[in-house]
Amino acid sequence: MSDEAVKPSLSKQDLALRWRTTERSVDRWRELKKIPPPDFVLPNGWERWHESTISEHEKSSVAKAAAA
Repeated sequence: MSDEAVKPSLSKQDLALRWRTTERSVDRWRELKKIPPPDFVLPNGWERWHESTISEHEKSSVAKAAAA
């Protein structure tokens, strides 16, 4: 089993719940490159992000907003 498989991962639904939005919004943000691309895709095509990738993205976004 690879290291990626054992790290906590988040689905599109998890991100929508975390950010209090819809899964479609998560899709749009991904298409517009406002969020990082998925860290991996499961064999069934479902995308997954590592918790650490999303946490780092959130920290970076807050820092950019504070600097503006």
